[in-house]
Amino acid sequence: MLAGLNAARLSADKEGWAPARSQAYLGVLVDDLCTLGTKEPYRMFTSRAEYRLMLREDNADLRLTEIGRDLGLVDDERWARFNEKLENIERERQRLKSTWVTPSAEFVADVNAHLTTPLSREASGEDLLRRPEMTYAQLTSLPHLRLRLKMSKPQSRWKSRSNTKGISLVSRMRLKNSYVMRIRCCLPRWIIVWFLVCRTKSLPN
Repeated sequence: MLAGLNAARLSADKEGWAPARSQAYLGVLVDDLCTLGTKEPYRMFTSRAEYRLMLREDNADLRLTEIGRDLGLVDDERWARFNEKLENIERERQRLKSTWVTPSAEFVADVNAHLTTPLSREASGEDLLRRPEMTYAQLTSLPHLRLRLKMSKPQSRWKSRSNTKGISLVSRMRLKNSYVMRIRCCLPRWIIVWFLVCRTKSLPN
């Protein structure tokens, strides 16, 4: 696929493209083969990817759809669906951020029933979701904290899957969030170190 994409781009006098290690497992594969080589058939293991926490199946479209659009691989219909999903996710995230629970609230007992440590201060829905013991399903099951996405009747099977995956993605945006942000901040430095290591290994004795 990558070879065909670049062949088409080069035939149109456009610059070639390859994903970075932090963008896709395909980027890890290409980078490993080009910089490290192999003496046996290459096997793609998740352990080969330094950024595997960012390379999840549920966020593949968030990582690559915009790039695919720039490369001419994503048509208008798929692009519209993708943007609709982004809007749904952002709407729900904002709703989580703007919904607050205080320790003195009448329904705080319902919240504490799902927590190992009772609330001691005001917390937003997003704060509650960061707790390892609180899931999105539990949060939205609370009578006073129904934060479900507003799902219109799906016009297609794709839209139904998109909304479901959007909810699933929101449910994963908790403990990993701060760690992923730290990884992204360190990426430029790690790329430089990786480049220097590969250059050193390739130097003759």
